Amino acid sequence: MPFCLAGLANRLYDRRSSDHHGRVLDPAELDWRLEPIARQRNAEIQTYIDQCKKEDSKVMKLLLLGGPASGKSTVCKQMQIIHKDGFQRPEQLDYYRILIHSNIMEIFRQLIDGCSQVEINLASLQKLIRRINRKFRLAVQEGGTLNPKLGQLLTAAWKSPQFQAVYHRHYEIDLLDSAKYWYGQLDRVCRLDFVPTPQDILRSRAPTTGIFVTTFQFKNARLKLVDVGGQKSQRRKWLHCFDDVKVVLFIVDLAGYAKKADEAEEQTNNLQAALKIFQDISTSRILKNAFLLLFLNKLDIFEELLEQVDLSECFPDYDGENYLDPAKHYIRELFLSVAPPKRGIFPYFTTATNTDNVEMVFQACMESVLKQSTKATGLA
Repeated sequence: MPFCLAGLANRLYDRRSSDHHGRVLDPAELDWRLEPIARQRNAEIQTYIDQCKKEDSKVMKLLLLGGPASGKSTVCKQMQIIHKDGFQRPEQLDYYRILIHSNIMEIFRQLIDGCSQVEINLASLQKLIRRINRKFRLAVQEGGTLNPKLGQLLTAAWKSPQFQAVYHRHYEIDLLDSAKYWYGQLDRVCRLDFVPTPQDILRSRAPTTGIFVTTFQFKNARLKLVDVGGQKSQRRKWLHCFDDVKVVLFIVDLAGYAKKADEAEEQTNNLQAALKIFQDISTSRILKNAFLLLFLNKLDIFEELLEQVDLSECFPDYDGENYLDPAKHYIRELFLSVAPPKRGIFPYFTTATNTDNVEMVFQACMESVLKQSTKATGLA
């Protein structure tokens, strides 16, 4: 039944109310006469609140957590591609085209900075670097971004011995994971008629500095996925805002074992930093009733990196071979070991840029979650 809170407040507040003889009622008599109306309105309000709770109970909230650059936003975009309409609107495609071009230039600058960091001499490349920077500034001034000519120049820089040498040591520098992908696609991406593909969009990178929410249907359940920022300043907002969360999806960058954590006060790599965050999440009283999904992500990059950096260099306790299977299982057990013994955790290995892999893993874990939560949530 519809009701008006403002109307009820006015009627209760107006002490000048009178009876049918026009006699002004004293406050006590007014309260007595209005009590049935107030009870009726209170019942209507409570009915409305109960209805809201009932509707909300049909939505399962998933909180997406993890450290910086763990792949959280990529997983969020995968949900948009798999369970919604993807990224098809012209304004979306235009946004990602500009973002991708920005990523390519960011990688260019990161490679230059990386050469300086690991002491690779760029003297013979300075002319080409200045030319690229000049043409990029001109393109931006003219209202564009990258173009075929810039693509050719960037390709020449990428193929240079200096850039190839620093890329071989990419784990030592700050470099976007998608560097090799984009610089292998410059001919296509720098065309004036370039339209981003779903894979391009998944590979694009923009830091999450706020809270992003997307809602979608999964079987008979309505899911609300909440992606929060990975930076330390954002993590302070995680727990107290989400006491009604049913599922926590924690994303880990497996390849982070070889990278020093930017925000670490001590010599800590990204994987160790993620381990500490995961321990905090798994022992949180606020989230103690939430299902905990652990996505050990970037399996493809992790496998490549093992050929260059021994896992034992970062985790001295590891005494296995430097191959994918023993290494990934060691890390999985490492994360499970910091959680309470009886804490229900669903661990999975993922490659977030692989749509088939994410769809299969997400379906498997959510089917398990929904099966276990059917009685409590009424989602089945």
